[in-house]
Amino acid sequence: MQFLISFTAMATLQLLATTLGLATLAGINLYLTVFVTGLALNMGWLHLAPGLESLRILGDPAIVTISGVLYFLEFFADKIRGFDVVWDAVHTAIRPIGAALIGLAALGTLDPQVEIIAIILCGTMALGTHAIKAGTRMVATVSPIPFTSAALSVGEDVLVVLGLLVAFFVNPWILVAMGALALLAVIYIGPWWYRQVRAVATYAYALVLGRPEHALSRFLPEAQRQAIQNELGADTQIAFAMPVFIGGMNGWSRSQRAWLVMTEGPRRLALVGARNPRMIEIRGGAVEASLRRLFLCSELLVHFPDLGRCWVVRCPQDRYAQLVAAHGRIAGLAEAPAPAASAATSSAGAGAVPLPSPGAA
Repeated sequence: MQFLISFTAMATLQLLATTLGLATLAGINLYLTVFVTGLALNMGWLHLAPGLESLRILGDPAIVTISGVLYFLEFFADKIRGFDVVWDAVHTAIRPIGAALIGLAALGTLDPQVEIIAIILCGTMALGTHAIKAGTRMVATVSPIPFTSAALSVGEDVLVVLGLLVAFFVNPWILVAMGALALLAVIYIGPWWYRQVRAVATYAYALVLGRPEHALSRFLPEAQRQAIQNELGADTQIAFAMPVFIGGMNGWSRSQRAWLVMTEGPRRLALVGARNPRMIEIRGGAVEASLRRLFLCSELLVHFPDLGRCWVVRCPQDRYAQLVAAHGRIAGLAEAPAPAASAATSSAGAGAVPLPSPGAA
């Protein structure tokens, strides 16, 4: 009798681990997880261990056919840059719900209390891996590297297939551990993930519904203006200011909101945090600027060769004309007379723009 109880408990744990492992993979690609598992069962390639018989429902011909058709659609949709983000947004609810339904079908023979807890865990595990996938795709969408989305999609598909092999032929607890780590990672990178969502949503809205803005403005919120004047003096004037997102640079968080500012009296370039004005960086000296247009946004690179420092700022496409104007104002400084202009230009190379050093009188 004790042996039977022990065997039943082990079979239940095996079923729980396998189901949670499938839920973890479903958060990456629900349709591929169901299709490959169902096809393997239907074709006799996969023989379930004792205690896992309830998963045989995934081999139903109707489920295999529907999941196969949906995966065929996702195979192409998931590799189109920009559209993959929309696809992930739609599946933010679908993947966790699908994982919970897998749990419901697989765990129907357990006690109701255990079944409910396991179903909730299935949805949560799927949500964790989905959040990491979606956040990674958002970063890839605004990356200047081509074919990033397609490469990530292929890698995710391979990961799901390998994960299924681990779940059924190695040890499903490995996938459960991966799912738990994914949840911890989501908690840790929550603020980063939120910034990516906010930035990409802003870029997408501007691309579809935004109204182009051409003229540069001197407007700067009072808190940011005060922060600059505290550093440079109360008489400092604003030449222009524009809201930007940080593109990725040391000392700043990717997709953090900030203000790009040029001052007069003295002439400087400044970055000021939009949420935290105390986060401020002011630079002078030789400067080079370059501009490029990405898929969802435009990017301005401001390089300070004497300092070995480079700013990377981005803005939505409806502010592209403003970014061009800002680039022109920075480049136009090269034409302004300055005693140290020739020395700064020769040391910085072609295209360098001299600005007074921060310590200049």
